[in-house]
Amino acid sequence: MIYFKFKADRNYLHGTDIFNQVSELLGDENILDISFRSTTDRQCFLSEEKCGPVVAVIKTQSKTLYLIESDVTIDNRYDFDEDGLVVNAIINGDKISMQLDENYSYIENIVALTKKLNNSLNKPSSGKWLFGQYKSEFDHRNFKGLLEVESSKRIKSRFSENLIYLNGELKSKIMFIAGKV
Repeated sequence: MIYFKFKADRNYLHGTDIFNQVSELLGDENILDISFRSTTDRQCFLSEEKCGPVVAVIKTQSKTLYLIESDVTIDNRYDFDEDGLVVNAIINGDKISMQLDENYSYIENIVALTKKLNNSLNKPSSGKWLFGQYKSEFDHRNFKGLLEVESSKRIKSRFSENLIYLNGELKSKIMFIAGKV
């Protein structure tokens, strides 16, 4: 079992917490692709089999893992200042940029930037932007420097695909969907 906490005032398990915890458990293996299948307010565990409700599918160089929802409710939370994290971000057209804030994880920086960009370009008419998928062959763990997120494909108020540049080099993609939680 992986024991998660709710991020700030959310009442669902946040994708960045899944990414961070799974990355830590994988050690030297990178997450090449993580896609979220559902939201949950339950603790979860990793499995190589689909043996229960699938929250996320995680692919590495050597395997595919499933994050499976348990019956145990998440009952703890921690503070997170998302607005403070991106306060110095600069939006220029369909691109947002800032220096990596080392007080937060790489994926927290990327997700917060993408959410801010999505909301500035096209806030959903109902619901909110949710982290849906991340794809990369880049080992993000030791990255420092300039982060840029550029909107590449959009379905108004429903979907966004975004390119992630690290120090000016295209390294990853992140997708968001609009939804209710």
